[in-house]
Amino acid sequence: AELEHASEYNKDQTVTEQKILHCSALNSLANTNWRRGDLQEALSLARVSLDIAEEYALTKIKANALNIL
Repeated sequence: AELEHASEYNKDQTVTEQKILHCSALNSLANTNWRRGDLQEALSLARVSLDIAEEYALTKIKANALNIL
């Protein structure tokens, strides 16, 4: 049972790391679009990032997405 718990923890940690990477990429793209003047695309990307950050309780990523919005 202990081994199963460790495996589940590692799986959750991997998913969280993937979501952090995904959100970071979305925020970078949103910032790039914002600087280029494509505000609609920037807002769209930031909203997706914010939704994911809220779902997975990623507070730092959430703050970054909110800065763009």
